[in-house]
Amino acid sequence: MQWLPWRGALHLSYRFYLDDWGLLAHTAEAQLFQRLTPWLYLRGTYRVYQQNGVSFYRVGQPQSVPQTADSDLAPFIAQTFGGLIACDLPMVPHLRTLHLEVGYERYIRTNDLAVNIYLASVGVRF
Repeated sequence: MQWLPWRGALHLSYRFYLDDWGLLAHTAEAQLFQRLTPWLYLRGTYRVYQQNGVSFYRVGQPQSVPQTADSDLAPFIAQTFGGLIACDLPMVPHLRTLHLEVGYERYIRTNDLAVNIYLASVGVRF
């Protein structure tokens, strides 16, 4: 995480994954937070994920060896990008804050999957 001099913050992360099925994956993510007021901020997000797929992924005629056609186990690259707006509104001074978020993300994969994600959350911070 890195604080930025214009009341923003940058969060960077990386994850490496390997399992006993031979699936090898990498994930990199960047989130940029920008405070607009003491109680209101924006967040932009970009994430990229790449996996090699499992050795028993196959599409086509069944064979006598174990196999799957599950596209989640195929080789692909996925990207997610989006943003949200959030605010913290005091309910009881110095004790509780009402937290509200509204956002949107777009998820796309190289094996023809695309999803629109709409985000809304309400919570209480103690």
